Amino acid sequence: MRSSTGTLPVVVIVGRPNVGKSTLFNRLTASRRALVHDLPGVTRDRIAGEARVPGGGRVMIIDTGGLLMDDEDRFIPLIREQAETAMDAADAVIFLLDGAIGPLPEDFELAKMLRGRKVPVVPVVNKADRLGVDLGAGEFFSLGLGEPVAISAEHGTGLSELWEALEPWIARPGEEGAEDDEESARGPAELGVAIIGRPNVGKSSILNRIIGEERVLVSEVPGTTRDAVDVLLEGENRRFRFVDT
Repeated sequence: MRSSTGTLPVVVIVGRPNVGKSTLFNRLTASRRALVHDLPGVTRDRIAGEARVPGGGRVMIIDTGGLLMDDEDRFIPLIREQAETAMDAADAVIFLLDGAIGPLPEDFELAKMLRGRKVPVVPVVNKADRLGVDLGAGEFFSLGLGEPVAISAEHGTGLSELWEALEPWIARPGEEGAEDDEESARGPAELGVAIIGRPNVGKSSILNRIIGEERVLVSEVPGTTRDAVDVLLEGENRRFRFVDT
């Protein structure tokens, strides 16, 4: 039995804290699975959800915690490890930036890291609907990742351009025009298993042990897991969806 995202293309959303990654994840997956808050660092684990591609097909979207290359927060190295694991399996990466304040030194550090990885990166400027955001000013181009896509995750504008920018890496041969059959997309029968309990009793450790990888952050600090994290395991004739709470 193995942990799986199926055969879907994988797109990972990365960026520093509080740039709107979870809002974009919820928008693309048409869900409210990722917690959204003005407080930086709300998302810690990586969260997966399916998204429908305009014109047909599906992709797996992965939301990650806010990335910082150097910080005293005890969770930052663990969050970075989770994000790097997700990027290792990605077909493309969305590098999300805050258009309301422009790129910060932390963004340039992340851009340098992303340029060194062997995965296509699409720079995306969020909050581009706000007054004063100027993509032509050159500051976003100076990140060295190509022309950015302007969106508003909150209002849903610019998503057509985002999908167009991702298309070269998420298209699958023979997918265009294929019938979007809901039942066939689901594959084998799926059984959901929720892991519940009071804080700090080892729920995340149990899930990591079951799937055989460090999928969920584990710490002695109560409340480390903030979002409900689900992991799909595939057997020969059965799929199990484990949910850590």
